[in-house]
Amino acid sequence: MRIAQVALLSESVPPTGYGATERIVSFLTEELVRLGHDVTLFASGDSVTSARLVSGCGSVPEVVDDGVTGFVVKDIDDAVRAVEQVEGD
Repeated sequence: MRIAQVALLSESVPPTGYGATERIVSFLTEELVRLGHDVTLFASGDSVTSARLVSGCGSVPEVVDDGVTGFVVKDIDDAVRAVEQVEGD
């Protein structure tokens, strides 16, 4: 099965510090690969995985909060690009 895992860019996968969601994404991704699935992880470029890694940036970006949207809009854009890329494969 082809599976896309999409993580926020605010932490690497697995996280180097706090990042419960990213840790779960890492555990799930690694287990899916171990079970033989074709997994693509969309995450920051400094993430470590045995899946195929597609990064939206080289490393975890600095968070710039504009007081309204923060980094949520960027993450939504990344998710849209991830889906478009998977659909194109």
